[in-house]
Amino acid sequence: MALELLLVAGGAGLILYFTSRWRGGGLLTWLTPALLLYAPVIALLATDRDFAGAGLRAPAGRNARSDLAGFVLVVLPLFLLGYYLLGRVFLGLTFQPRMPGGLFGLCLWQLLGVALPEEVFFRGWMQGRLDRLFGLRFRALSARVGPGLFIAAAAFAVAHLLVGPRPSRLLVFFPGLLFGYYRERSGSVAVPAAAHALGNVAFLILQSWAAPG
Repeated sequence: MALELLLVAGGAGLILYFTSRWRGGGLLTWLTPALLLYAPVIALLATDRDFAGAGLRAPAGRNARSDLAGFVLVVLPLFLLGYYLLGRVFLGLTFQPRMPGGLFGLCLWQLLGVALPEEVFFRGWMQGRLDRLFGLRFRALSARVGPGLFIAAAAFAVAHLLVGPRPSRLLVFFPGLLFGYYRERSGSVAVPAAAHALGNVAFLILQSWAAPG
């Protein structure tokens, strides 16, 4: 299993690094999502076929509903408010609310092209495999977590740094921890994928409203 993690994650990292240097569009845009979706599925098919252990199953109902509601009603508004205050107070930005163009396409891409592939790879396959290696040693509120939660979140952040070499990209470590926690509570990638997509769409819309003061 450790060899599987090394080969699949290392190979995916190298491919992400080199493909991020290409400038293209069309089908090339879908290369990274396809890699993140199919690499773990192929690895599972070649080993123990433990798809449920990789979070590829229906989520536990009560935890899934409460986690998603908490994200939409508490976590996401606080995050957006923080970005708004940072922009107004420290960056001198003004915000001009308007309906963004191509909203349906944005939502579709963020769900199918970004959130779902990333959650399948990092929270589903990688975190699930790491949990089996290291165990769930700690209790965090109502879920048991292990070192895999932190390692997968760190790998998630490094992958973002490979694609866009800016230190600020490493900040996705923190939402990675939250998405990983949702995965442990529900046993599925469905909740973190939904929260990931909603968060990205909301943030990108707010970001599109910002303009220099």
